[in-house]
Amino acid sequence: MALNKLFLLSGVDVALFSWSGESVIQYHRKNGPALDEAFKQAFASALEKMRKMTAADLSSGCVSLYKKQGYSFFSLVAAVGEEFFLLLFGPFILDDGQEGAVHSVSLRHFSWGDLETIMSMFYPASSSQGTAYVSRISDQKSEWEAGVPYNDKLAILHNAQTEYALMEAICCGDLEGIRKIVLHNSFMEPLHYHPCNDVLRNMKNISLSINTLCYHAACEGGCPTVYMRSMAARFAEQIEHCHTTEDLANLRRDFALFYGEKVAAMKNGKYSMQMRSVVFYIHDHMAENIRLSDIAEILSVSTGALSRRINREYGDSFSALVNNLRIQRACQYLNLAIPVSAVAERVGYKSSSQFCRHFRGIKKMTPTEWREQNHIDIPQAES
Repeated sequence: MALNKLFLLSGVDVALFSWSGESVIQYHRKNGPALDEAFKQAFASALEKMRKMTAADLSSGCVSLYKKQGYSFFSLVAAVGEEFFLLLFGPFILDDGQEGAVHSVSLRHFSWGDLETIMSMFYPASSSQGTAYVSRISDQKSEWEAGVPYNDKLAILHNAQTEYALMEAICCGDLEGIRKIVLHNSFMEPLHYHPCNDVLRNMKNISLSINTLCYHAACEGGCPTVYMRSMAARFAEQIEHCHTTEDLANLRRDFALFYGEKVAAMKNGKYSMQMRSVVFYIHDHMAENIRLSDIAEILSVSTGALSRRINREYGDSFSALVNNLRIQRACQYLNLAIPVSAVAERVGYKSSSQFCRHFRGIKKMTPTEWREQNHIDIPQAES
């Protein structure tokens, strides 16, 4: 049933074969001799690969991509009871960043995300099998892209589109939009952007440019220019102190969310300027011991007056405000699949148990349960 549904929705040939290579079921369009021959070649390659694998490898999931005569094919090895079957899907055009060849036959275009969607038709993403197959698609993508000829124009376009989407989300204070962009998009390193042969230095330069763009977007979103400029300078200093490209990627996520949070706070019309200053301070000192008296001294008001204002405008106590903002920030970090203990430290809790207690109080579930609900991979150290 799933194969017929896949064939009808995709408009692409779908076939299921046994271990011996016998056809179990096939759904075919009228492709013509050239595509039929390419399909046969892809089947032969997939079957040969399947037969070379051990039973343990087959059980853990096996997905592969092939290119035959300029056309792409996708294969999946599935276990039904103790038997293994080969699913072959194609031909189609894979949108992998290459400048596509001109085909004499009209074919469907698929992205890597589309291939993950195909997996969800057979295995729920939350299941262990579904997670394994999606992971293998990611591995296959890395192997495939390693052999894709670099296209500088496409890299520039990709970065420009990602930057534009990020700037729009920050300017609107759209934290959910920012989260999706920074989690599912990475900035490529165009060949034209090579002032030196140091990859880390080149990515630092790109990160500095993105920081500047985020700063301008935050200002356009209504944040105070002088304050934003000082924060941009602070992030620029942190960029220079990063030692790996992974550190840079994490820092880009952090400062994008930071700028977005500031705009979101500014756009919250129910807050006075003094109340927004309190929220800004909490965001800036999230990992520290935040005291109301320190904020009151900075704002030149009494602790009692500031406490009453927070209760009046926020509707709850200062400590409740701090905890709520910390848990909001924690959810952004939990999406990065870093250890819960590290998340707790980043948002200012003294221990994981204290963090989990406050998290459950606000979200009505533990951080681990929240990750499971949002299909976030849990680090191996915590599983």
